[in-house]
Amino acid sequence: MASDADEFVIDYWVTGACDMECPFCYGARRPVSKTIRRKDGKKKEIREYVPSEETIALTNSTAARPEMRLEQAKYVLEKLHRVGARTISIGGGEPLVRTDISEIIHFARSLGALVYLSTNGTYLMRRYSDFETAIDVLGLPLDGPTVEVNARMGRRSYLLANVEEILRYFKCHPPIHLVRVGTVLSKVNAQDMMAIGNFLFRNSAIRAPDVWRIYQFERIGRGRSNQELYKISDAEFNDICRSLIAAFPQANIRPRSNAAHKDAYFFVTPDGVLQIVDETHHISIADLLTVDQNHLVNLLSLHSHTSIKANLNRDWLDDHIRYLR
Repeated sequence: MASDADEFVIDYWVTGACDMECPFCYGARRPVSKTIRRKDGKKKEIREYVPSEETIALTNSTAARPEMRLEQAKYVLEKLHRVGARTISIGGGEPLVRTDISEIIHFARSLGALVYLSTNGTYLMRRYSDFETAIDVLGLPLDGPTVEVNARMGRRSYLLANVEEILRYFKCHPPIHLVRVGTVLSKVNAQDMMAIGNFLFRNSAIRAPDVWRIYQFERIGRGRSNQELYKISDAEFNDICRSLIAAFPQANIRPRSNAAHKDAYFFVTPDGVLQIVDETHHISIADLLTVDQNHLVNLLSLHSHTSIKANLNRDWLDDHIRYLR
């Protein structure tokens, strides 16, 4: 069992499937879906992932890797929890496209972990009752105060309406978990950030989020191909965030710069690979479906700086969670 000093955060991308095509997404890569026929004659869709060069080097295999089944996901989460994962952030892709997402969430909670669900909100209201008491944090995206700005950021036209509906619902039915809204700040929406703040914190029709997390656009994943459109300098990012903090003193605004992101996350891919991240790439370091637990402990000790930075990146949770739990 890990000591308190060895506890860390993991981000489990349960799927790369998503209803959106965000041009700055650095989450799980989209899968290739195919239909197979089971022994009982029924058809079943499976999602497969072409391994990255680093995953190929790690596993010595070029074979496509299927998305982890529920029992595999439980095995991996339990293995990680035994070696110190005390906060499990569940994302994707869009995690709610998985039919078994409620089982994954409840299992993570049964381990005693703090559970953080990050969703774009498209399917939330139809599934929320299945897990609302099993999550500690719900994360939602919002990249503009209008449909047009969100569209320029590459979001689907319905994102704003979905997020507004959810926050209106929470106004009438206060959740027992935290609500975090995340905004990717780029040069496309830099002039609209104050209006987003007004929408979130000066809008009597909705429940204001407990935390407004502002992410600096970064050239990872799809962002590498779109950096000329979205890239924003460190100085401009910091200036805008300072202005927002001054304008909304009642809000818990937590900027996350690119420097804070580098080597600050443990990602679990949909096919069960543990990754860290540098400035432009995800780096595969272990196949969690096959790695020996002792080797995993040793591996994590080599990346203790990542554990420390991962915890610092989620320090905004500390006081709130003590209150909730």
